[in-house]
Amino acid sequence: MRKSVKIQILLSPSARTAEGVAKARKVAERLGIKPTTSGAASIVAQVDSNRFASLFGAVPQDALTAAPLEIPKALRPYVDTITIAPPHIFMDGPSERS
Repeated sequence: MRKSVKIQILLSPSARTAEGVAKARKVAERLGIKPTTSGAASIVAQVDSNRFASLFGAVPQDALTAAPLEIPKALRPYVDTITIAPPHIFMDGPSERS
């Protein structure tokens, strides 16, 4: 089992303000979700695998085909969707055109 799970939190349109992002981050932190970065419309975070299980259930095997996670009640005023972050893709450099 993974030690932590990376998630993506898409904020609701009404929470896409500096104040909304700050409130959503604070609520997430109280739930044991550790934000790693945020932008105008989303928050990326890590969750300890045990905490993930208590909030969302079992970790899906394939992040790309997994359904969105159920939003914890405390985050519902701020969040539209929570998903497992897909694996990072490293690019070697600019692609060459044929």
